[in-house]
Amino acid sequence: MNLSRLAGALTGLSLSTLFLLGATAAPASAAAPGCTGNSCTGKNPHTQRCDRDAKTIAIAHNPEGPSAYLRYSAACTAAWVISDKGDGAWRFKLDIKRGKPYVEQASPNYNAYTAMVSAHKAYRACYEAATGRSNDWECTGWH
Repeated sequence: MNLSRLAGALTGLSLSTLFLLGATAAPASAAAPGCTGNSCTGKNPHTQRCDRDAKTIAIAHNPEGPSAYLRYSAACTAAWVISDKGDGAWRFKLDIKRGKPYVEQASPNYNAYTAMVSAHKAYRACYEAATGRSNDWECTGWH
């Protein structure tokens, strides 16, 4: 193999390697959350990329249906509730002290979730108990 062919092959290999590395590495802006704190209130945790670092901080265990998981994102400084899959008759909510709760229904096809609230407010996860009484909620402690 002559020297110019070897140099061309190495250049092609280097460009291919850079292309592959560039194609797999996400830019820093793509990983950044779309909101923080109060600007997250009322927004979707998935579309704002707040679900990427989220941790479950409390669970309202429902012995008869889907449980409600209180999720928190440190990157977004926000919280929301996600539910197990379940019959759509089950309701769950993100209860916000001195604020309007975000109430959703479970889905048999996916894990449903509420909009977010700033973690600077007091909040908790709840599910509606199957007692036959309307608005009979079982909740986690306040966070």
